[in-house]
Amino acid sequence: MATGAEPDRAVPAPDDGPGGRAGARLVGYLPVRASRDVILGDRGSRVVVTKYIATLRAGTAVPEPPQPIPSPRRITTWIMRRLESLADSQRDQLDRILDACPDLAAARDLAHGFSAMARERRGHDLTHWMIRALEHGPSPVQGFVAFLQTDWDAVVNGLTLPWSSGAGEGQVTRIKLIKRRSYGRASFALLRTLVLAQPP
Repeated sequence: MATGAEPDRAVPAPDDGPGGRAGARLVGYLPVRASRDVILGDRGSRVVVTKYIATLRAGTAVPEPPQPIPSPRRITTWIMRRLESLADSQRDQLDRILDACPDLAAARDLAHGFSAMARERRGHDLTHWMIRALEHGPSPVQGFVAFLQTDWDAVVNGLTLPWSSGAGEGQVTRIKLIKRRSYGRASFALLRTLVLAQPP
């Protein structure tokens, strides 16, 4: 409903009492401004707007409720998505959140940098990214960097080479699923038969 923003800009001068000339002008303006809203065009809207102007003059108007804070899961989703894929309202909320939390803004920039490095197979840039993370990243990101250093060669190869262990991991998951479906009711021989009988 548009009555919350428009009266605030059109509050009459103090010498004009509640429901005075400025209030009447505002009531006459609202049905034109919101002609698609039948509520604003009926007789009751004059009373509603006049009462609201009176509360603004008296300083007793109830402020609009604040917007609910997005959940951490939703904020994480916004951070990991590309900016052009976000709606304008989502981008505005994310900008306000990042302005209020510099550590989160730094984490967002580092996450986007690592994601681009993985997509474009630029493993040779890992050292530069780790230096940035250690100097400017929040403590969780620095812990992630320390974890990467424990298996440096594997991480660099994973970010550089076109090969992946995904196919092997998928086969392991498939075998585990077959095993769990017959848990307690099948021997190893039957499990072997089921795995061979259900090729990927």
